[in-house]
Amino acid sequence: MSRHRDLAFLEFSPWHVEESADGCPDDQPYGVVNDESGDVEGCHATMHDAEEQVAALYANDADDEAVETDSIAAHAVVAVEGFDTGEKPGRILDVGGWDQESLRLFPLPLWVQDTQSMWGHEGAVAVGTWDSMERAADGRRILAHGTIPNINDQSRWAVEQIRNQVLRFVSIDVAAADVELEIRKVDEDGWPVDVLSHYTRYEIAGATVCGMPAIAYAVAWLDGMDEPAELTAELPAVPDRVEEPEIIESDPNGIIMLATVGANRDLPLSDRDRAWDADGAETRMRRRASSDGSGDKDTIDWSQYREGFFWYDPDDAESFGGYKLAFADWINGRLHAVWRGVTAVAGVLSGARGGGCGFRDGSQHSGQAP
Repeated sequence: MSRHRDLAFLEFSPWHVEESADGCPDDQPYGVVNDESGDVEGCHATMHDAEEQVAALYANDADDEAVETDSIAAHAVVAVEGFDTGEKPGRILDVGGWDQESLRLFPLPLWVQDTQSMWGHEGAVAVGTWDSMERAADGRRILAHGTIPNINDQSRWAVEQIRNQVLRFVSIDVAAADVELEIRKVDEDGWPVDVLSHYTRYEIAGATVCGMPAIAYAVAWLDGMDEPAELTAELPAVPDRVEEPEIIESDPNGIIMLATVGANRDLPLSDRDRAWDADGAETRMRRRASSDGSGDKDTIDWSQYREGFFWYDPDDAESFGGYKLAFADWINGRLHAVWRGVTAVAGVLSGARGGGCGFRDGSQHSGQAP
């Protein structure tokens, strides 16, 4: 899952991620740097991999320094099934879709996001654990219970944010999932413009306390606080499925997915069974967009490079770290939208990698919106 881009935002972690770090090869430009020594402790091909190493280093460091201390119990409505998030494209966890028999064992990570200015769940740090989850008596709310140990400044900061209701909402991290797409509206040309992703089966891999959730009734609280009104509030009715209209393609699935993620309509779609290699695709797109084929940052035509991504940061548009959600690859001399890459993006936008807390303010779709 995609996590914090730089743990140093709170100045508590002694590591940060640098692009083009000293000593890192071109194909592994993202370095994990120790703030105290300046040493590069690992090089990675993607920002995501580097962030995962930072999280692991921090977890190991916390284990080494752990002391006997008090913990505070945390509780949450982590998800509400049958609730249409209202976005375009929309998403909904179907009632009964939570896979309680999955192989993921408790405890699961309890993350807290420092600010809503970042994409998805970026800017989040692990401060505790979710130790159990169950379905509420209403059959639609998923409840979680966990602990935040009083072991460092991060955990104490998180407790204060939740206690003071500065950060009170929750967004789940969805792991494996089965998704069905419902076309609710098309334009005059038969192009889908309103698509709802139904999560008919999904696994919960963790949950993040954040400032802006996809589901308004998903909230967190601590022992000693009043239970939130969202815990017992009447939920909106589960929306009925519509009679799906005629669409432009005889084989609609690819075109629906491309409409769902807002990808570039001009790109041909790869074969369904083509494997998706995100890291390899990004490397090939860098080389193709490079004036000399090296893929080096200083040689990139960024307007060409962004054609293979759904999202880019306009304030960081000439840096590899400013591009996310790759879905395309070069095949037989032409850029193609890769079917499995597109479906991976759809999963991210629907929360599989933490899209639930929303995109960073000012984000741009590099593809043409449907």
